[in-house]
Amino acid sequence: MYAEFLARSSWLVEEAEDGREALAKALTQRPDIVITETRLPGISGFDLCLLLRRDAATRATPIVFVTADALDTNVHRAQSVGADAVLWVS
Repeated sequence: MYAEFLARSSWLVEEAEDGREALAKALTQRPDIVITETRLPGISGFDLCLLLRRDAATRATPIVFVTADALDTNVHRAQSVGADAVLWVS
């Protein structure tokens, strides 16, 4: 849903099937922003964020979490691994 909205707004959107693919694409394509979920197959969105923050090439890339898990622990965890924003939908 978010990818379609961004694409219709003239953004170039790359999607990934899982956390490992997202990591590989982020490291090779250097996106302007990464939008992820907390739960991803392979590696979680939290681990993805942590790995991107540890890499010099992606350290400054904005990372936004979108989640239906509006738990304070998940929001805090996303912030602690370096998320720039956490958006939750209900």
